[in-house]
Amino acid sequence: MFKKIFRPGCRLFAVGSILMLLTAAAHTAGQFAPMPDDAALKSVMAVMQGYRLDMGMGMKPSIDDISNSLAFTMSILLVFLSVQNLVTLYWAGDSARLVRGLTAINLLCAVTLTALYWHYRIPPPLICFGLISIVFTLSLVLPNKREA
Repeated sequence: MFKKIFRPGCRLFAVGSILMLLTAAAHTAGQFAPMPDDAALKSVMAVMQGYRLDMGMGMKPSIDDISNSLAFTMSILLVFLSVQNLVTLYWAGDSARLVRGLTAINLLCAVTLTALYWHYRIPPPLICFGLISIVFTLSLVLPNKREA
């Protein structure tokens, strides 16, 4: 596997993809880092956690919920983009397998984001990524005429 991903002409792309994975890990760790002991920041955070938006569907996320979901979105997308890049390198040259691999990764990404926005109760991306999940699922389960 290592040789397929790090073959000549692809090494920098592979390294860049791994750096994106490391960036995602650092970004996620930063989300869980303790807040500085700053009275003004604590006040802002209290307001963000207390102010809720009625977004329909019985969901009223706080501004802090929305902010956190967007921050985790960056981490999730960086990870999945990185993995997609590495799979592309691994399977390059075999288009049917490449497409199925990319479809599966995109499905996993969409389902994960759907779960994230369900947790934070934010309807617009919940609906969008739920729909995308359905489309990718159909892409995997419906027969491909070229393979049949």
